[in-house]
Amino acid sequence: MEHQFLAKLLFDLKEVKHKISLHNETETLNPSIINLREYLHLRKLDVSHLQDELTKAGLSSLGRSQSHIGSTIDAAITILSLALGKEIPPENSSLSYNKAHRIMQKNNEIFSKSTKKTKIMITVPSNYNEEEGWFRNLSEEGVDLFRINTAHDNAATWRAMADTVLLERKRTRKDLKIYVDLAGPKIRTVNIGIDSPEMKIGLKKDDRTFYLTSIADQKGSKRPSKPVIYVEEPFFQALAPDSNLSIRDSIGTLHPVKLLKKGKFGYKLSAHKRIKLNPLSAIFRNNGEDSAHSPLIFPSTLPKEVRVFCGDSVIITPYSQDSAPSKQKNAHEVTIQCTLEGVASLVKEGDKVFLDDGKIEMAVRSIEENTIRCEVITQKKNGVLIKEEKGINFPNSDIAINALSEHDKEILPAICDYADIIGISFTQTKEDIADVIRQLEAIGKKGEIGIVAKIETQKGVENLPQILEALIAYGKSGIMIARGDLAIEIGYENLAYMQEEILDLCAAAHMPVILATQVLESKMKTNIPSRAEITDAAFAHKAECVMLNKGEYARETIKILNAIFQQMDLVFRKNKLLLNPNFQWK
Repeated sequence: MEHQFLAKLLFDLKEVKHKISLHNETETLNPSIINLREYLHLRKLDVSHLQDELTKAGLSSLGRSQSHIGSTIDAAITILSLALGKEIPPENSSLSYNKAHRIMQKNNEIFSKSTKKTKIMITVPSNYNEEEGWFRNLSEEGVDLFRINTAHDNAATWRAMADTVLLERKRTRKDLKIYVDLAGPKIRTVNIGIDSPEMKIGLKKDDRTFYLTSIADQKGSKRPSKPVIYVEEPFFQALAPDSNLSIRDSIGTLHPVKLLKKGKFGYKLSAHKRIKLNPLSAIFRNNGEDSAHSPLIFPSTLPKEVRVFCGDSVIITPYSQDSAPSKQKNAHEVTIQCTLEGVASLVKEGDKVFLDDGKIEMAVRSIEENTIRCEVITQKKNGVLIKEEKGINFPNSDIAINALSEHDKEILPAICDYADIIGISFTQTKEDIADVIRQLEAIGKKGEIGIVAKIETQKGVENLPQILEALIAYGKSGIMIARGDLAIEIGYENLAYMQEEILDLCAAAHMPVILATQVLESKMKTNIPSRAEITDAAFAHKAECVMLNKGEYARETIKILNAIFQQMDLVFRKNKLLLNPNFQWK
């Protein structure tokens, strides 16, 4: 190889090393923070051409050296100096390859001491007790963490979930972790302005079953995942295995339904086709001379929903406990309330608004005092449904709210009795992390409970370096890439690039990462994965943990996920990252 080529390469490397040096930034001795800052300095430069030159010389291209960037450059300088017969400069990088990997290995234990490179976390569904041995079955398939979502259910249910995990941990002697997701200041839809709720049964062609039970059981704490409708107590008590039943739907049509069996949730029935019900619907029983009927009584918690079409108006007003929902004025206008205070002061005309994880796109057309009027942009032949308790995203707005809600602070002491890790939703600044640490210190759990910051907004992405430094200082921590909200906030077309950048920045900080949202989603729900899901799962192998959501085919999904990860273990290190100037944190 030409002497001139190697000499130029050595000169360029020394220039890069000089430019990424910390200079007078000596206030920290933490090797992870130092390496993070070195990496940030490096990414302010365009070294993609230098990477190609290093590859030609048979040296490290720096593309997978995020966790030990300084020592990698030092090693290349040493080799080039030897090749050119020059004096070997002293290495002054504080973090060697071996030390960096020891730090990362130790930090990864927050998710489990399992030897697997990528751990698996699954969300515990509200109806987990419908399947006997749910926790046992999934821990045997390879789940390392069980996620409890405090946005749903209640304290008693969360405690019961955690107790079952603790029993399974004791039985298996596995390092199973309990991850508790705090709901945070989730911005949601409430009080949709429609007169009455509707319920649809038989939405799935292969499963049109539902439960029928007595109104006396409406306050039962356990509910199945399938629809439940209630009837008057005398009607329910008179049911028998040979009862002939039919249901009158929302427009008065009668549909025969088959009574299958009686269980702990009442009678299980099956419909022949999809049926739409409302509070005017009724069920009829006709056994020979015996004939009776009962109105259908809906759960008090049944969410309302309204269908809107492209061009319709949606009026958003702030939520108040004392305010009743405004009634729908006409077929092309609906009013909903929003849990975010002062929503009208945070947006401007033309801003985008997304509902229900981005399923519905709208644009702000006018602002009047505390109300905003939006136009539906989503074009779908049959329209789209706006439902209660669904998330709202304002990607064009800088929403300055604390990651910890007052409700989170109230439930935190009880949660810390069993949680190994708490997930902090809507993390946007280092002050959010400081607030969490203060809360843990106040209840005597600082340092014991792991903290995972969920990155789901543009502001959270922008402030990620500072958030990482705050987490490094705390010690027991991680990052979650919450891809659902993040995709809406930064644009779907930017998600693939951004999740790669976040993974690399976290690698530089030796910070373990959870990749979340829609990992093998179709497989979980239908047992048939899409081709795109398989390649997405292969990408997820780059993270230290992958989160699966709820679904009927969890065991089958975990099997295929483990198989993908085992295969990716063989090829993952072949990737090379190009350190180009298109970097988020310049």
